[in-house]
Amino acid sequence: MTSVFKQCPYCKHCWSDRDEFLSDPTVKITGYQVHYHNILEGLYTFLHTADDCKASLSLPVWLFVDMHDGTLHDFLLAGTSKCEGKCKRVEDIRMCSQKCSCSYARNIIQKILKYNVKTP
Repeated sequence: MTSVFKQCPYCKHCWSDRDEFLSDPTVKITGYQVHYHNILEGLYTFLHTADDCKASLSLPVWLFVDMHDGTLHDFLLAGTSKCEGKCKRVEDIRMCSQKCSCSYARNIIQKILKYNVKTP
C-alpha cells in the first residue's frame, strides 16, 4: 500500500509526499488562513490546476513547520497598532516584517514558493 500525503478531492490525483506535492507545477499556493489561538492549526490553501481540475486544497501549517528556519516569536500582534493586517486577508501570502507569533507561518510560505509552486 502506497502512502498518500494528499489527495485531490476533485480529480483524485495523489501525491505521495510533501516534496512531490510542492514540486508539482499544477499546484499553486493561494492563501494562508490563520488560527490565532494555535498557529499550527492554521491552513495553507492551494489550487490544483491539472486538466481543468481547479480544486482547492487545504493543508495545516503543522505539516510544514520543519521548513521554518527563523525565529519563533511568542507574542501575537494581531489587533494591535503594530499588526500589518496581512493575516486578515487569506489571499495575502506576502512576508510580514513584524515580530509576531504568526510571522513564522509566512516565512514558511516563502520556502513553499521556492518550489515549483506558483501564485495565481
